[in-house]
Amino acid sequence: MSVSETHPAPAVALLARPGAARERLREALSHADVQLVLEDDPNGLEPQVLQAAD
Repeated sequence: MSVSETHPAPAVALLARPGAARERLREALSHADVQLVLEDDPNGLEPQVLQAAD
């Protein structure tokens, strides 16, 4: 059994306005052991979309 099977990567939603900061956050998350399940602008995000992201 691998480590990834016993400790699955946490699901992460990246909620940030478009721009350089969001790009840097996405890059940082790509180096972390996480599963990016949603990337969106929180100002226009419907709550159901966030709730369904898994």
